[in-house]
Amino acid sequence: MKQETKFTAHGVFIVLLACLLQSVQYLSNNTWNYGYAAAYESWGITLIQIGAMASACQLAKSLTNFFGGILIEKFGYKRVLIVCGGMFAIIPIATVFCYQSYPALMVLRILAGAASCSIYAGCNLMAFENLPPQNRGLAHGIILAGPNVGIVLASFLIPSLIEAKGWEAGFIAAGAVIGVIVLVFALLVKGGKPQPKEKQEKPSDYTKHVIRACLNKNWIMGTIANLTLVGAVMGLGAYLTLYLTEEKGLSLVTAGAITGAASLVGFFVNPGCGILSDALHSRKKVIIPSAILYALSMVGFTVFHSTAALIAMVFIKDSAFLSATRPLNVMVAESVPSEYMASTSGIYNACSFFGSSLTPVIFGAVLTATGSYSSILYTCAVMFTIAAVIEIFMKETYTGKEL
Repeated sequence: MKQETKFTAHGVFIVLLACLLQSVQYLSNNTWNYGYAAAYESWGITLIQIGAMASACQLAKSLTNFFGGILIEKFGYKRVLIVCGGMFAIIPIATVFCYQSYPALMVLRILAGAASCSIYAGCNLMAFENLPPQNRGLAHGIILAGPNVGIVLASFLIPSLIEAKGWEAGFIAAGAVIGVIVLVFALLVKGGKPQPKEKQEKPSDYTKHVIRACLNKNWIMGTIANLTLVGAVMGLGAYLTLYLTEEKGLSLVTAGAITGAASLVGFFVNPGCGILSDALHSRKKVIIPSAILYALSMVGFTVFHSTAALIAMVFIKDSAFLSATRPLNVMVAESVPSEYMASTSGIYNACSFFGSSLTPVIFGAVLTATGSYSSILYTCAVMFTIAAVIEIFMKETYTGKEL
Protein backbone atom coordinates (compact mmCIF):
# COMPACT_ATOMS: atom_id res chain seq x y z
CA MET A 1 0.00 0.00 0.00
CA LYS A 2 1.49 3.31 -1.11
CA GLN A 3 1.15 5.84 1.68
CA GLU A 4 1.70 9.54 2.25
CA THR A 5 4.47 10.42 4.66
CA LYS A 6 3.35 13.98 5.42
CA PHE A 7 0.16 15.52 6.76
CA THR A 8 -1.17 17.77 3.95
CA ALA A 9 -4.31 19.77 3.24
CA HIS A 10 -4.76 17.73 0.05
CA GLY A 11 -4.70 14.51 2.07
CA VAL A 12 -7.36 15.84 4.43
CA PHE A 13 -9.50 16.92 1.46
CA ILE A 14 -9.30 13.44 -0.08
CA VAL A 15 -10.22 11.82 3.23
CA LEU A 16 -13.20 14.19 3.51
CA LEU A 17 -14.30 12.99 0.06
CA ALA A 18 -14.04 9.43 1.37
CA CYS A 19 -16.25 10.50 4.27
CA LEU A 20 -18.86 11.86 1.84
CA LEU A 21 -18.75 8.67 -0.21
CA GLN A 22 -19.18 6.64 2.97
CA SER A 23 -22.31 8.71 3.66
CA VAL A 24 -24.16 7.82 0.44
CA GLN A 25 -25.31 4.37 1.59
CA TYR A 26 -26.87 5.91 4.71
CA LEU A 27 -28.51 8.72 2.76
CA SER A 28 -29.94 6.21 0.28
CA ASN A 29 -31.14 3.70 2.87
CA ASN A 30 -32.62 6.33 5.20
CA THR A 31 -34.51 7.79 2.25
CA TRP A 32 -36.04 4.35 1.84
CA ASN A 33 -36.99 4.27 5.54
CA TYR A 34 -38.76 7.63 5.33
CA GLY A 35 -40.35 6.79 2.00
CA TYR A 36 -41.94 3.48 2.94
CA ALA A 37 -43.18 4.96 6.24
CA ALA A 38 -45.08 7.56 4.23
CA ALA A 39 -46.22 5.45 1.29
CA TYR A 40 -46.11 1.69 1.96
CA GLU A 41 -49.92 1.41 2.01
CA SER A 42 -50.20 3.07 -1.39
CA TRP A 43 -47.46 0.74 -2.65
CA GLY A 44 -49.62 -2.21 -1.65
CA ILE A 45 -47.09 -3.87 0.64
CA THR A 46 -47.39 -5.01 4.26
CA LEU A 47 -45.20 -4.40 7.31
CA ILE A 48 -44.11 -8.04 7.15
CA GLN A 49 -42.93 -7.54 3.57
CA ILE A 50 -41.02 -4.42 4.65
CA GLY A 51 -39.31 -6.47 7.37
CA ALA A 52 -38.42 -9.15 4.84
CA MET A 53 -36.82 -6.56 2.57
CA ALA A 54 -34.86 -5.08 5.47
CA SER A 55 -33.55 -8.52 6.42
CA ALA A 56 -32.66 -9.30 2.79
CA CYS A 57 -30.78 -6.01 2.49
CA GLN A 58 -28.80 -6.66 5.68
CA LEU A 59 -28.00 -10.24 4.66
CA ALA A 60 -26.81 -9.11 1.22
CA LYS A 61 -24.59 -6.51 2.87
CA SER A 62 -23.05 -9.05 5.25
CA LEU A 63 -22.41 -11.70 2.60
CA THR A 64 -21.01 -9.41 -0.10
CA ASN A 65 -18.62 -7.68 2.32
CA PHE A 66 -16.63 -10.93 2.36
CA PHE A 67 -15.71 -10.25 -1.27
CA GLY A 68 -15.84 -6.44 -1.49
CA GLY A 69 -12.26 -5.95 -0.35
CA ILE A 70 -11.02 -8.42 -2.96
CA LEU A 71 -12.64 -6.28 -5.67
CA ILE A 72 -10.85 -3.22 -4.28
CA GLU A 73 -7.46 -4.91 -4.47
CA LYS A 74 -8.13 -6.31 -7.95
CA PHE A 75 -9.53 -3.21 -9.66
CA GLY A 76 -8.48 -0.33 -7.36
CA TYR A 77 -10.69 1.59 -4.98
CA LYS A 78 -11.61 4.43 -7.37
CA ARG A 79 -13.30 2.26 -9.99
CA VAL A 80 -15.11 0.07 -7.47
CA LEU A 81 -16.30 2.96 -5.31
CA ILE A 82 -17.66 4.80 -8.34
CA VAL A 83 -19.70 1.73 -9.30
CA CYS A 84 -20.98 1.15 -5.75
CA GLY A 85 -21.76 4.84 -5.23
CA GLY A 86 -23.49 4.99 -8.59
CA MET A 87 -25.73 2.08 -7.57
CA PHE A 88 -26.81 4.03 -4.49
CA ALA A 89 -27.71 6.98 -6.74
CA ILE A 90 -29.73 4.81 -9.14
CA ILE A 91 -31.64 2.72 -6.57
CA PRO A 92 -33.81 5.52 -5.06
CA ILE A 93 -34.70 6.84 -8.52
CA ALA A 94 -35.49 3.31 -9.75
CA THR A 95 -37.84 2.85 -6.79
CA VAL A 96 -40.08 5.59 -8.21
CA PHE A 97 -40.66 3.41 -11.30
CA CYS A 98 -40.82 0.01 -9.56
CA TYR A 99 -42.87 0.63 -6.41
CA GLN A 100 -45.95 -1.20 -7.70
CA SER A 101 -44.03 -4.49 -7.94
CA TYR A 102 -43.02 -6.14 -4.68
CA PRO A 103 -40.48 -8.48 -6.38
CA ALA A 104 -38.86 -5.42 -8.02
CA LEU A 105 -38.69 -3.63 -4.66
CA MET A 106 -37.12 -6.72 -3.10
CA VAL A 107 -34.47 -6.80 -5.84
CA LEU A 108 -33.68 -3.13 -5.25
CA ARG A 109 -33.28 -3.70 -1.50
CA ILE A 110 -30.94 -6.64 -2.15
CA LEU A 111 -28.93 -4.51 -4.58
CA ALA A 112 -28.71 -1.78 -1.92
CA GLY A 113 -27.18 -4.31 0.46
CA ALA A 114 -24.80 -5.61 -2.19
CA ALA A 115 -23.73 -2.07 -3.17
CA SER A 116 -22.34 -1.66 0.36
CA CYS A 117 -19.84 -4.46 -0.29
CA SER A 118 -16.78 -2.31 -0.94
CA ILE A 119 -17.65 1.04 0.63
CA TYR A 120 -16.05 0.43 4.02
CA ALA A 121 -12.94 -1.35 2.72
CA GLY A 122 -12.39 1.12 -0.13
CA CYS A 123 -12.85 4.28 1.94
CA ASN A 124 -10.66 2.82 4.70
CA LEU A 125 -7.84 2.11 2.24
CA MET A 126 -8.28 5.52 0.66
CA ALA A 127 -8.00 7.25 4.05
CA PHE A 128 -4.96 5.22 5.08
CA GLU A 129 -3.20 6.04 1.80
CA ASN A 130 -3.74 9.78 1.99
CA LEU A 131 -2.80 10.53 5.60
CA PRO A 132 0.49 9.39 7.15
CA PRO A 133 0.71 6.44 9.58
CA GLN A 134 0.90 8.65 12.66
CA ASN A 135 -2.53 10.09 11.72
CA ARG A 136 -4.19 6.80 10.84
CA GLY A 137 -6.67 7.05 13.72
CA LEU A 138 -7.75 10.50 12.55
CA ALA A 139 -8.15 9.26 8.98
CA HIS A 140 -10.39 6.40 10.03
CA GLY A 141 -12.38 8.67 12.34
CA ILE A 142 -13.11 11.10 9.53
CA ILE A 143 -14.41 8.47 7.12
CA LEU A 144 -16.59 6.91 9.81
CA ALA A 145 -18.25 10.26 10.40
CA GLY A 146 -19.77 9.45 6.98
CA PRO A 147 -22.76 7.54 8.42
CA ASN A 148 -23.64 10.55 10.56
CA VAL A 149 -23.38 12.83 7.51
CA GLY A 150 -25.73 10.55 5.56
CA ILE A 151 -28.24 10.28 8.40
CA VAL A 152 -28.30 14.05 8.99
CA LEU A 153 -28.64 14.81 5.26
CA ALA A 154 -31.53 12.36 4.99
CA SER A 155 -33.20 13.65 8.18
CA PHE A 156 -33.15 17.31 7.11
CA LEU A 157 -33.79 16.87 3.38
CA ILE A 158 -36.11 13.92 2.78
CA PRO A 159 -39.04 14.23 5.24
CA SER A 160 -39.71 17.86 4.32
CA LEU A 161 -39.61 17.04 0.59
CA ILE A 162 -41.92 14.06 1.06
CA GLU A 163 -44.37 16.21 3.02
CA ALA A 164 -44.29 19.06 0.50
CA LYS A 165 -43.95 17.27 -2.86
CA GLY A 166 -44.70 13.59 -2.22
CA TRP A 167 -42.48 10.57 -1.58
CA GLU A 168 -41.29 10.46 -5.21
CA ALA A 169 -39.62 13.88 -4.82
CA GLY A 170 -37.71 12.64 -1.77
CA PHE A 171 -36.37 9.60 -3.62
CA ILE A 172 -35.38 11.56 -6.72
CA ALA A 173 -33.66 14.25 -4.63
CA ALA A 174 -31.68 11.61 -2.73
CA GLY A 175 -30.54 10.00 -5.98
CA ALA A 176 -29.52 13.40 -7.39
CA VAL A 177 -27.50 14.37 -4.28
CA ILE A 178 -25.72 11.02 -4.26
CA GLY A 179 -25.03 11.35 -7.99
CA VAL A 180 -23.35 14.72 -7.43
CA ILE A 181 -21.18 13.28 -4.62
CA VAL A 182 -20.08 10.36 -6.81
CA LEU A 183 -19.35 12.69 -9.75
CA VAL A 184 -17.20 14.97 -7.57
CA PHE A 185 -15.38 11.92 -6.25
CA ALA A 186 -14.75 10.64 -9.78
CA LEU A 187 -13.41 14.00 -10.98
CA LEU A 188 -11.22 14.95 -8.02
CA VAL A 189 -9.75 11.67 -6.76
CA LYS A 190 -6.66 10.57 -8.62
CA GLY A 191 -5.05 7.16 -8.35
CA GLY A 192 -6.79 4.40 -6.50
CA LYS A 193 -5.51 1.87 -9.01
CA PRO A 194 -4.39 -1.62 -8.00
CA GLN A 195 -0.73 -1.69 -7.03
CA PRO A 196 1.46 -3.67 -9.45
CA LYS A 197 3.02 -6.73 -7.88
CA GLU A 198 6.45 -8.08 -8.66
CA LYS A 199 5.08 -11.59 -8.93
CA GLN A 200 1.51 -12.26 -9.98
CA GLU A 201 -0.21 -14.48 -7.46
CA LYS A 202 -2.51 -17.28 -8.46
CA PRO A 203 -6.08 -16.79 -7.21
CA SER A 204 -5.70 -19.82 -4.94
CA ASP A 205 -2.46 -18.45 -3.46
CA TYR A 206 -4.02 -15.04 -2.94
CA THR A 207 -6.98 -16.59 -1.11
CA LYS A 208 -4.62 -18.57 1.12
CA HIS A 209 -2.69 -15.42 2.01
CA VAL A 210 -5.89 -13.52 2.84
CA ILE A 211 -7.09 -16.39 5.04
CA ARG A 212 -3.68 -16.58 6.73
CA ALA A 213 -3.81 -12.82 7.40
CA CYS A 214 -7.20 -13.29 9.08
CA LEU A 215 -5.92 -16.09 11.30
CA ASN A 216 -3.51 -14.02 13.36
CA LYS A 217 -4.43 -13.69 17.04
CA ASN A 218 -4.99 -9.92 17.00
CA TRP A 219 -7.29 -10.03 13.99
CA ILE A 220 -9.43 -12.85 15.41
CA MET A 221 -9.72 -11.30 18.88
CA GLY A 222 -10.47 -7.86 17.45
CA THR A 223 -13.18 -9.27 15.18
CA ILE A 224 -14.81 -11.14 18.06
CA ALA A 225 -14.69 -7.99 20.19
CA ASN A 226 -16.25 -5.83 17.46
CA LEU A 227 -18.93 -8.42 16.70
CA THR A 228 -19.84 -8.29 20.40
CA LEU A 229 -19.87 -4.48 20.54
CA VAL A 230 -21.84 -3.94 17.32
CA GLY A 231 -24.25 -6.75 18.19
CA ALA A 232 -25.00 -5.24 21.60
CA VAL A 233 -25.65 -1.77 20.16
CA MET A 234 -27.82 -3.01 17.29
CA GLY A 235 -29.81 -5.24 19.63
CA LEU A 236 -30.37 -2.39 22.06
CA GLY A 237 -31.37 -0.06 19.22
CA ALA A 238 -34.42 -2.21 18.48
CA TYR A 239 -35.80 -1.68 21.99
CA LEU A 240 -34.34 1.58 23.34
CA THR A 241 -37.25 3.77 22.19
CA LEU A 242 -39.73 1.34 23.76
CA TYR A 243 -37.70 1.41 26.98
CA LEU A 244 -37.68 5.22 27.13
CA THR A 245 -41.41 5.49 26.40
CA GLU A 246 -42.92 2.48 28.19
CA GLU A 247 -40.65 2.13 31.23
CA LYS A 248 -39.37 5.69 31.69
CA GLY A 249 -42.57 7.43 30.62
CA LEU A 250 -41.16 9.75 27.96
CA SER A 251 -43.27 10.74 24.98
CA LEU A 252 -42.41 9.28 21.59
CA VAL A 253 -41.44 12.74 20.32
CA THR A 254 -39.10 13.30 23.28
CA ALA A 255 -37.54 9.85 22.96
CA GLY A 256 -37.02 10.35 19.22
CA ALA A 257 -35.50 13.80 19.74
CA ILE A 258 -33.07 12.44 22.34
CA THR A 259 -31.82 9.53 20.23
CA GLY A 260 -31.70 11.66 17.07
CA ALA A 261 -29.74 14.46 18.73
CA ALA A 262 -27.30 11.94 20.21
CA SER A 263 -26.33 10.79 16.72
CA LEU A 264 -24.81 14.24 16.14
CA VAL A 265 -21.96 13.39 18.53
CA GLY A 266 -20.50 11.29 15.73
CA PHE A 267 -19.34 14.42 13.94
CA PHE A 268 -16.99 15.14 16.83
CA VAL A 269 -16.32 11.78 18.49
CA ASN A 270 -15.38 9.86 15.33
CA PRO A 271 -12.38 12.07 14.47
CA GLY A 272 -11.83 12.95 18.13
CA CYS A 273 -11.22 9.39 19.31
CA GLY A 274 -8.91 8.87 16.32
CA ILE A 275 -6.89 11.96 17.20
CA LEU A 276 -6.71 10.78 20.83
CA SER A 277 -5.46 7.29 19.94
CA ASP A 278 -2.85 8.81 17.62
CA ALA A 279 -1.75 11.28 20.31
CA LEU A 280 -1.51 8.57 23.00
CA HIS A 281 0.32 6.27 20.55
CA SER A 282 -2.11 3.61 21.70
CA ARG A 283 -5.43 2.21 20.50
CA LYS A 284 -6.08 0.16 23.65
CA LYS A 285 -5.87 3.18 25.98
CA VAL A 286 -8.93 4.58 24.21
CA ILE A 287 -10.81 1.35 23.45
CA ILE A 288 -10.87 -0.31 26.88
CA PRO A 289 -11.95 2.70 29.03
CA SER A 290 -14.62 3.54 26.44
CA ALA A 291 -16.07 0.00 26.54
CA ILE A 292 -16.22 0.17 30.35
CA LEU A 293 -17.86 3.62 30.18
CA TYR A 294 -20.54 2.22 27.85
CA ALA A 295 -21.23 -0.61 30.31
CA LEU A 296 -21.58 1.93 33.13
CA SER A 297 -24.02 4.00 31.05
CA MET A 298 -26.25 0.92 30.73
CA VAL A 299 -26.36 0.66 34.51
CA GLY A 300 -27.05 4.40 34.63
CA PHE A 301 -30.25 3.92 32.60
CA THR A 302 -31.61 1.69 35.36
CA VAL A 303 -30.52 3.99 38.19
CA PHE A 304 -31.55 7.45 36.96
CA HIS A 305 -35.09 8.55 36.12
CA SER A 306 -34.98 12.27 35.31
CA THR A 307 -35.16 13.32 31.68
CA ALA A 308 -31.88 15.23 31.98
CA ALA A 309 -30.07 12.17 33.34
CA LEU A 310 -31.52 9.93 30.62
CA ILE A 311 -30.41 12.39 27.93
CA ALA A 312 -26.91 12.34 29.43
CA MET A 313 -26.86 8.53 29.39
CA VAL A 314 -27.86 8.44 25.70
CA PHE A 315 -25.08 10.87 24.77
CA ILE A 316 -22.53 8.97 26.91
CA LYS A 317 -23.43 5.59 25.44
CA ASP A 318 -23.23 6.84 21.84
CA SER A 319 -19.90 8.58 22.45
CA ALA A 320 -18.47 5.56 24.28
CA PHE A 321 -19.54 3.16 21.52
CA LEU A 322 -17.79 5.19 18.83
CA SER A 323 -14.66 5.57 20.96
CA ALA A 324 -14.59 1.83 21.65
CA THR A 325 -15.04 0.71 18.03
CA ARG A 326 -13.27 3.24 15.81
CA PRO A 327 -9.74 2.73 17.23
CA LEU A 328 -10.48 -1.01 17.32
CA ASN A 329 -11.16 -0.96 13.57
CA VAL A 330 -7.77 0.70 13.04
CA MET A 331 -6.09 -1.79 15.37
CA VAL A 332 -7.45 -4.75 13.40
CA ALA A 333 -6.41 -3.17 10.08
CA GLU A 334 -2.91 -2.59 11.46
CA SER A 335 -2.66 -6.28 12.37
CA VAL A 336 -2.45 -7.54 8.77
CA PRO A 337 0.00 -7.05 5.86
CA SER A 338 -0.81 -3.90 3.90
CA GLU A 339 -1.37 -5.71 0.57
CA TYR A 340 -4.30 -7.61 2.11
CA MET A 341 -5.80 -4.77 4.16
CA ALA A 342 -8.77 -4.14 1.87
CA SER A 343 -9.73 -7.82 1.64
CA THR A 344 -9.41 -8.40 5.38
CA SER A 345 -11.29 -5.15 6.14
CA GLY A 346 -14.23 -6.38 4.09
CA ILE A 347 -14.26 -9.73 5.88
CA TYR A 348 -13.95 -7.98 9.25
CA ASN A 349 -16.89 -5.71 8.42
CA ALA A 350 -19.00 -8.69 7.30
CA CYS A 351 -18.24 -10.67 10.47
CA SER A 352 -18.96 -7.66 12.67
CA PHE A 353 -22.42 -7.15 11.22
CA PHE A 354 -23.44 -10.77 11.59
CA GLY A 355 -23.78 -9.99 15.30
CA SER A 356 -26.40 -7.35 14.51
CA SER A 357 -28.44 -9.97 12.62
CA LEU A 358 -28.76 -12.12 15.75
CA THR A 359 -28.92 -9.84 18.78
CA PRO A 360 -32.35 -8.22 18.16
CA VAL A 361 -33.87 -11.72 18.27
CA ILE A 362 -31.78 -12.72 21.32
CA PHE A 363 -32.66 -9.52 23.17
CA GLY A 364 -36.33 -10.06 22.31
CA ALA A 365 -36.14 -13.53 23.90
CA VAL A 366 -34.45 -12.05 26.99
CA LEU A 367 -37.17 -9.41 27.25
CA THR A 368 -39.91 -12.01 26.86
CA ALA A 369 -38.35 -14.28 29.50
CA THR A 370 -37.74 -11.56 32.09
CA GLY A 371 -40.47 -9.05 31.30
CA SER A 372 -38.01 -6.25 32.05
CA TYR A 373 -36.22 -3.87 29.71
CA SER A 374 -33.49 -3.55 32.33
CA SER A 375 -32.43 -7.11 31.55
CA ILE A 376 -31.46 -5.96 28.04
CA LEU A 377 -29.43 -3.09 29.46
CA TYR A 378 -27.56 -5.41 31.81
CA THR A 379 -26.94 -7.82 28.91
CA CYS A 380 -25.38 -4.95 26.94
CA ALA A 381 -23.23 -4.01 29.94
CA VAL A 382 -21.95 -7.59 30.21
CA MET A 383 -21.22 -7.78 26.47
CA PHE A 384 -19.19 -4.57 26.52
CA THR A 385 -17.29 -5.74 29.59
CA ILE A 386 -16.46 -9.03 27.84
CA ALA A 387 -15.20 -7.08 24.82
CA ALA A 388 -13.01 -4.92 27.08
CA VAL A 389 -11.48 -8.06 28.62
CA ILE A 390 -10.79 -9.48 25.15
CA GLU A 391 -9.04 -6.27 24.15
CA ILE A 392 -6.75 -6.42 27.20
CA PHE A 393 -5.09 -9.47 25.64
CA MET A 394 -4.70 -7.93 22.18
CA LYS A 395 -1.30 -6.66 21.10
CA GLU A 396 -0.93 -2.90 20.71
CA THR A 397 -0.47 -2.04 17.02
CA TYR A 398 0.38 1.68 16.92
CA THR A 399 3.91 2.20 15.56
CA GLY A 400 3.61 5.43 13.57
CA LYS A 401 5.17 3.54 10.69
CA GLU A 402 3.79 2.12 7.47
CA LEU A 403 2.12 -1.26 7.86
